[in-house]
Amino acid sequence: MAKAYFDPEVSRFTAPRKSTSAKHRLDYHLVLPTKYRRGVLAGEVADRLVEVTREICATKRYLILGMSVQPEHVHLLLGLPPDASVSEAVRAIKGMAAAEMRRTHGIQQLWADGYYAETVGWKNPAQIKAYLERQDAHHGTGQAGRPRRKS
Repeated sequence: MAKAYFDPEVSRFTAPRKSTSAKHRLDYHLVLPTKYRRGVLAGEVADRLVEVTREICATKRYLILGMSVQPEHVHLLLGLPPDASVSEAVRAIKGMAAAEMRRTHGIQQLWADGYYAETVGWKNPAQIKAYLERQDAHHGTGQAGRPRRKS
């Protein structure tokens, strides 16, 4: 089964956030694939990845609104402060998480080179959260956490 994490404070999905000089709601849906789409993100690895991602985001002032870890990719619903770029956020998350997975689980190449990013914009973040919650059904993940091959 995939690992999912959602911020329990629902007001963060709808309320604008404040920084020192701006009021904003800069939310992004990111997809981070593993190298060669290998299904390495399961069990303890997925649990640790969620912990590490939460730590990184707290340090960098990124707000995790939702996260779904599939064996071969990660979906993030991420709120960024106005002074952070999407590429900077992805670089920080992928770099620090890869270093931790290499250190704790011996995974040498965790991430593929690219990523997918989409602004949430006027969409309702609750809809994106619901999409993340349905990832197991969407990807046909079986009970063992491995994707089923499509015919």
